[in-house]
Formats: sequence, C-alpha cells, structure tokens
Amino acid sequence: MEWLDKQDTNQPFFGIFTYTLPHAELAQPDDSIFDSNEKVTMDYFDGISFVPTLLSKDGQQSHSYLYWEFEETDQIGVRMGDWKMVVQKGKPFLYNLSTDLHEDNDISTVHPEIVKQMVDIIYKEHTPSKYFQVTLPNKQ
Repeated sequence: MEWLDKQDTNQPFFGIFTYTLPHAELAQPDDSIFDSNEKVTMDYFDGISFVPTLLSKDGQQSHSYLYWEFEETDQIGVRMGDWKMVVQKGKPFLYNLSTDLHEDNDISTVHPEIVKQMVDIIYKEHTPSKYFQVTLPNKQ
C-alpha cells in the first residue's frame, strides 16, 4: 500500500466523502452466531451517530471515553480526551497524545490516578467471552 505512506493518516477515512450517505439501519446480530444455548443479554450497539459530522451540522455528541479490545493481539485500548491507555497482555501503557502523538513515552508511573480511572473503565466495559479473550490489567 504505497499510497498510504503518502497520505495524511491522521485524518479520518470518512472525511474524504463529500456526498450524503444513504440512511443505513443496523440490526441486532442474529443469535445463530452464538451457541444455541446462549442468548444476547446486552445492547452492543451503544454508539453515537456521527451523521451530524458527515453533514457538517452542529450538535455532534461525543463519548466521554472510547474503549476497544483486540483479542488477536491481546490488547485493550481506552481513549479519554488527550489520554490514551493501551494494555498489552495485561500491562498498561499511558500516553498524553497532546504532547506525545506517536506514543513514544509511557507515562503510566507518572499519572497513576489516570491509569486507575482508565482501568476502572476497562472493568466496567469488558464483557467476558470464551470466544474473544484478552488479559485484563490488575485493578489499581
């Protein structure tokens, strides 16, 4: 992907669209993707629409934090304002993106209160699964 090296990858991909996207409707996943005895008990679609941003309108809502997991690499991420914490195999790494955009300097020992707050978010948001397993950090 040679073209990717020449692009500004800090810009969101959807930002290149200049037309209005048609209305799309998302449905709850079919229970057939789970074991026949398992039932979905949570609403996994708790997102906020970014349509106002796509349409250049005011009033875009935002989350107080973002949370994600990558089972394939045993990583968890939390983004809260300028703070970003990446947990790799249970070990937290904290970055302040306003001063360290490339995530070169782990400052988790300098800001244990931020690490604790983000670890609390992980324990709030994580859903245990036998299919997608990640190593949680130690509670602070």
